[in-house]
Amino acid sequence: MPFTVTVERTAQYIRFGVAGPASLKNYFDLIDGAAKETLAHGDKIGLVDLRGVVGRLNFTDQFFIGDVVGQKLPHLEKLATLVADDPGTYNSEKVANRKGVNLRTFDSEEQALAWLLDKTRDGPATAL
Repeated sequence: MPFTVTVERTAQYIRFGVAGPASLKNYFDLIDGAAKETLAHGDKIGLVDLRGVVGRLNFTDQFFIGDVVGQKLPHLEKLATLVADDPGTYNSEKVANRKGVNLRTFDSEEQALAWLLDKTRDGPATAL
């Protein structure tokens, strides 16, 4: 079963709401669709809400996903992913960052948006 993806545009960023079972194919399709959508509209800042995804990819698959993000989304200045559990347990962020994509993973939507919309800070948001 494929991901269900909703796209919402704000004046400052694009938001992808994602739900469905975790699989490499679903993530590849999501990344490919996000690349096409953001390139077509000139988006520079994005939020991907993955809290509706059921299950997790293994370490190797997460690593591979980070590589694909690095290939497909280098045009984004900032990309935040929002997850339901500990952001530190996700490995795709590290790989995407090494590939030049400014990606951060959060479990707080408030912190994700604070980081995305803060033009003075490139690092991860800190707790308020």
